[in-house]
Amino acid sequence: MRKLNIACINANAKLRQESIDSILFYCKNVDLLFITETWLPPDTYIPTLWKQFHIYGEPVIRSERFQKGISLFINPELTTTKLYVDTKSSQYFLSCFLDGLKIHRFYLPPSLDHSTAIQILSFIPLTSSTIICGDINARICKESGDTRWNTRGTKFCRFIQQNSLFNWNALKQYAIPT
Repeated sequence: MRKLNIACINANAKLRQESIDSILFYCKNVDLLFITETWLPPDTYIPTLWKQFHIYGEPVIRSERFQKGISLFINPELTTTKLYVDTKSSQYFLSCFLDGLKIHRFYLPPSLDHSTAIQILSFIPLTSSTIICGDINARICKESGDTRWNTRGTKFCRFIQQNSLFNWNALKQYAIPT
């Protein structure tokens, strides 16, 4: 079985051609590149050989820029028989179904009510082939080695425990800001 390489980053700025060129240069061995907070206006296309899918940003009131947004770039060298990407189910997550694997990339902004954020996560049917990743904006303190916590973090920890999920950040990124 071939190993699938997934990278998840947060742009926190409008994706620009020079930025994505640099990112893709360093991600040559990555199959799926998920980016949150892309701030892309509708109908934006980044010229690249990588296949791309976007949940476009929303305009910021009294500003020329956009906010939010999630993108998926798929390496042209990835060979797969079954691939489906859903950008329409929610403005808060992009789903990628790849050969039986279900990957859901979230961006749950800090302005989103904490209970609503957890309800959105609960919307996802969980199986042993489900991966949840993204920017949840949850500070989960001792579980991740963070020095802070917030209400969303407490609720997110409960969600992880109730659903018997494994938190890779706690193992691989403990006490390292992500």
